[in-house]
Amino acid sequence: MDRLLRLDALWNWLPAFRAVGETQHLPSAATALHVSPSALSRSVRLLEQRLGCTLFERRSRSLLLTPKGRQFLDAVRTAMRQLDDAVEDLDQREPRGPLRIASVTAVLVDLVAPAARWLGQRFPDLHPQLLTKVDAIVPRLLAGEIDVAFVHHGITLPGIHCERLALLPRSVYCSAEHPLSRQRTIAPEQLADVPFVTATADQLGQTQDGWPAAWPRQVALQTDQLTIGFEMCLAGTMLAVLPDLLAARRGRLHRLPIEGCSALELFAIRRTGETSVGRADARLITAVRERLQVEKPVRGAEQAAT
Repeated sequence: MDRLLRLDALWNWLPAFRAVGETQHLPSAATALHVSPSALSRSVRLLEQRLGCTLFERRSRSLLLTPKGRQFLDAVRTAMRQLDDAVEDLDQREPRGPLRIASVTAVLVDLVAPAARWLGQRFPDLHPQLLTKVDAIVPRLLAGEIDVAFVHHGITLPGIHCERLALLPRSVYCSAEHPLSRQRTIAPEQLADVPFVTATADQLGQTQDGWPAAWPRQVALQTDQLTIGFEMCLAGTMLAVLPDLLAARRGRLHRLPIEGCSALELFAIRRTGETSVGRADARLITAVRERLQVEKPVRGAEQAAT
């Protein structure tokens, strides 16, 4: 009961604190909450007095969070997000509002975007938003700024639920006009001097597209957009290591008879907590999983040939 009474004394000031903490600017926070700056300033001051610590450092018209203020803002965000999730789980109405989706580009166009569009058509009050250039996915997911993300690496952290959706085989592809498309057998060493378009190298200088590190090759172009790799592969003499499922969907590409490229893992991550069947994030993950099941390509000598 003591804890309940303590929170009851703070409860009405928390939205004001969060708005000011996220903007660190009283007029902007006041506009967002439709109140006056003076009312917000008073709420923040009363909260600081009740807590017995300084949450903001006052500088001219700005209020900068102190270390304790940043710590408290993280806690308030988490509590509000969990409460909002619980309200959504209890709500028996159809999904509605924004659904913020972060996705790696490897599956964005062919899997995630169609699934999001289907979900938006089924539930007109739901508004999917696709984000490709997202930094700090996990903190933004925990803060409620992102609802679901599709990534290539599993994540094990408190507050995060991660599920593996697929292991996507990858192969070497070229255009149907490429000289190599007419060869029935190819050894990896034959590709040492053939130009490749690859994924952008990581911090260690490695291009994580599934090409075995022991096999030499010539990297002519790097890109952080998989669709550019498709188009450059189609347009000329460059080869590319691409997921078979996505290459087969695009068509017009020829799969070279070379085995040894590693598969691409796909994970879906969202906030933890009980998820009802009505939750939009759960529905989207299910839709992407279903698309993966019905669109598995048949591998063979000419799976993706024109």
